[in-house]
Amino acid sequence: MTDPQTPAIPPLTPEQAASYDKLRAWRRRVAMARAVAPFIIFSNKVLEEVARWGPTTLEELAALHGIGPAKLAAYGPAVLAALHAPISDLPTDDALVRLTAVLAAADLTPERRPGDDALVVRLPGGPAYAIVPVPDDWASAG
Repeated sequence: MTDPQTPAIPPLTPEQAASYDKLRAWRRRVAMARAVAPFIIFSNKVLEEVARWGPTTLEELAALHGIGPAKLAAYGPAVLAALHAPISDLPTDDALVRLTAVLAAADLTPERRPGDDALVVRLPGGPAYAIVPVPDDWASAG
């Protein structure tokens, strides 16, 4: 139930929503590269606030709730770049190309679970799995 004393937060404008989508795409790439869940990088709520306020400096970014000194140091410049770059200037995600080369060199075979949009690879020396999003047009074994 919403507190009647708390003003409702308006929905994102179309421009803010586009920024939010860019930030989520950036977060997805970073999370995949670091093999962590996206929410470990930043929560959706934090990304929404960044998109809503559109900070242009690290100081403005640091003033937002959910961005402490460690997150600011680790991701601050990249967040600002992703937020303010035209979508056409964002780097393309070639992680699947690199992953394919690494798997081939290591003689590892990825699995694709039925109904899942990810490849699962058992890493040598442990029970850990690397799960990588797979585009619809990528041919998979199985």
